[in-house]
Amino acid sequence: MDLGADTTGPRGGVLDASIRQGILEALVSRSRELNGGTLEVFTGVRWWDNDFGVETDPVLLPGSPSVDVKQDWLDLVIGARWTKPLSDKWQFYLKADIGGFGLQSDFTSSNAIGFRYRINDLLDVNMQYKATWVDFETGTPGEPGYFAYDAFIPGPAIGLTFKF
Repeated sequence: MDLGADTTGPRGGVLDASIRQGILEALVSRSRELNGGTLEVFTGVRWWDNDFGVETDPVLLPGSPSVDVKQDWLDLVIGARWTKPLSDKWQFYLKADIGGFGLQSDFTSSNAIGFRYRINDLLDVNMQYKATWVDFETGTPGEPGYFAYDAFIPGPAIGLTFKF
């Protein structure tokens, strides 16, 4: 996610705000056949990388104050994915995980429902609706360095899966 906005003040000058968030998962799984499909159970890590920034023009505020916060952390996750073939090319799947456990985040979870289309033996198109939650806090409220990030991020996603 890479969001930003600029606005011009009544006396001129620009206020620039930006949010960038990256989420990367590394999972190890084991699978077995179940009800005409495949059940994978997995464990791994979810890495959160966040950058938040606000910059002001001296016309808006003397001294051009700015805020730049960078925060990243790792969460342990466990979960499962069930995949059901619909044809030679199409698969349906459900995926859910939970994590955090108070080690870094208090809670994180990601759930998805989707379809995969096999282009060839090396490449799939993945279409899904996914929702990810996180509840993370570090530092002491009201003190410098305090950071809290409670987010719910739902929406459609499309991607390519390369097999090697």
